[in-house]
Amino acid sequence: MRNTDITIYKTRKAVCIGLSLFCILLVCGCDSPRKNYLERLLKLESADGSPVVPEERIRELKNEIRAVEEEVRTYVDLERELGTFYKMAAVDFFDGGNFRPALENFIKAMEIHGESPSLPYYAALCAAHLGKAAGQTPERQAYYIRAEEYYLHSIRISPGFEDSMYGLAVLYLYELNRPGDGFDYIQRYLEIRPSSVKGHFVRAAAYATAGRTEDAIDDYRWIVDNAKDPEEQIEARRNIEILMGGGA
Repeated sequence: MRNTDITIYKTRKAVCIGLSLFCILLVCGCDSPRKNYLERLLKLESADGSPVVPEERIRELKNEIRAVEEEVRTYVDLERELGTFYKMAAVDFFDGGNFRPALENFIKAMEIHGESPSLPYYAALCAAHLGKAAGQTPERQAYYIRAEEYYLHSIRISPGFEDSMYGLAVLYLYELNRPGDGFDYIQRYLEIRPSSVKGHFVRAAAYATAGRTEDAIDDYRWIVDNAKDPEEQIEARRNIEILMGGGA
């Protein structure tokens, strides 16, 4: 989408924003093709949520509803399209390794599609990449903290979202130096994906960092016995030897 298209989007959106706010909120909260605007607006108007409003105000509301009903639907449709635009831009930037604009667009998409656990997950990946690229600067830690927040937000939306559990465990272990905080997440991840080699590698590393050598060795032995990739088996054997002090 060219800059001119973006300008059109923003111009049309700005016009619609000036419409009655309570109508906009009403549209977003109802799935019926033909909404009973008056009944619901009356409840929003009253102090206790009951449809008890002066007759004069009821007449005003009817006129206002007729005046803006189509514009409200246009606004909602436009907002939905804009959410798709932000997601498409974010994906393109992410795939191209441009993580800063990717993060910005994932955040914009989150503001429209707040129910998706995938959007904060990808925002977390972007923030983690930006943290690595920041070098030894205060910005590095700030990005890692943002990544943590996005992973946690993703899990709050969907407690079983396994990619965020794994990503958060990796972040705690390798970037934030808080492996203990990641134990619960990698355990939950492995409950969902018990055959995940990468999950066993992360848990083994967390065990080793915490001084739980035997538990770490058990995970590495599981990898030796179950991994299909010979390189993963070799790495696991090497780690076992290191933990055993060079023994076989």
